[in-house]
Amino acid sequence: MTIKNYDNFVSTPGLIIDGRSITQVLYIYSVFGSQFRKKNTILIWKGNRKDLLLLSKIIKIPEQSYVVNIKSTDLDLALNIKAVKELKILLEGLRYKCSEYSLCTCFASGLYFDILKVFLDIKNENVIQFDDGLINEYVVKRKYRLLRFLVNLFHGFINFPSKYILFSDIKYSFVFTSLHPSDISSYPNKRIINIAPCVKNLFSKISSHYINISNQKSALFMTTHLVESGRMKKKDYQEFILKIFIKIKALGLKKIYLSKHPSEKNINDRFYKSLGFDFSYTNFPSEIIIYNKNINTIVNPLNSTLYLANNLDLLKRIRYVISYVPLNSPLVGSRLSKISKLLDQKKIAHHVVRFYE
Repeated sequence: MTIKNYDNFVSTPGLIIDGRSITQVLYIYSVFGSQFRKKNTILIWKGNRKDLLLLSKIIKIPEQSYVVNIKSTDLDLALNIKAVKELKILLEGLRYKCSEYSLCTCFASGLYFDILKVFLDIKNENVIQFDDGLINEYVVKRKYRLLRFLVNLFHGFINFPSKYILFSDIKYSFVFTSLHPSDISSYPNKRIINIAPCVKNLFSKISSHYINISNQKSALFMTTHLVESGRMKKKDYQEFILKIFIKIKALGLKKIYLSKHPSEKNINDRFYKSLGFDFSYTNFPSEIIIYNKNINTIVNPLNSTLYLANNLDLLKRIRYVISYVPLNSPLVGSRLSKISKLLDQKKIAHHVVRFYE
């Protein structure tokens, strides 16, 4: 589906941007950039101020921007009465500032999203989803629905969770994707809107302005929050990264630029620096770094970057891809198969590194 004029897409007098990473907000900005200048456009930033400051240097963020620096996973938030109370107070205050809001989000599932939706009184038809990676390829059932309902009651609102999560949730019709529409799950009522041209235009401009990489043999190393999520111990994780690092050096790469997952803290920073990783663009979206012509190798933990890069026409300069398989990764076989098929089509050498090999 193609829309020529995005300015008129938001029909409500107010717009809420649920921002949990720089990348997510840039997706939304690529489509609704003009909305960011309006009085009743509000950014609720779930993250730290440092990342928000970087975002404000890249684009003009809404004048009304609020920082909610909490852990928003269902388990963490369900037990954090103080954080939920403070969030509800913020949302109730915003609710009285405007008669009706639309909500742009990259993660329309979970307790944090439910709190935003309920206490801002967002109607289903006013939820606008933006893609959040490869999980949207699959129809995923929600677990522990009754328990989640009881948690909602505990926090003072009635909401029985839907049977499916993310794009599989049939309640929400609008899906803006910078992945190829065929790569995400769909239902007859879904309006799948391909925004890749908008994202490509924005990312290209940001990259040319901010990313300065001169070494022609440079790699982009994307990390993930394996230690923070409890999936790997710090020692095991660092041994795993070292194994991948050895593979990179064997390919003759001279410079390795680090791109950290938004949920990763600084627990491994000293280790990364000991390997000589360059921290210049650590918090920039990885796709923006790949736009630089001197990046010829991508190291990724089976995430959506390769699919997005392909849809943004970024793989033509890539010579090597190293896919590393973290512990307890979901749908490993399916993801590796699809990545290998894509890279075979592009004639890009593909190396796989597993923890146990």
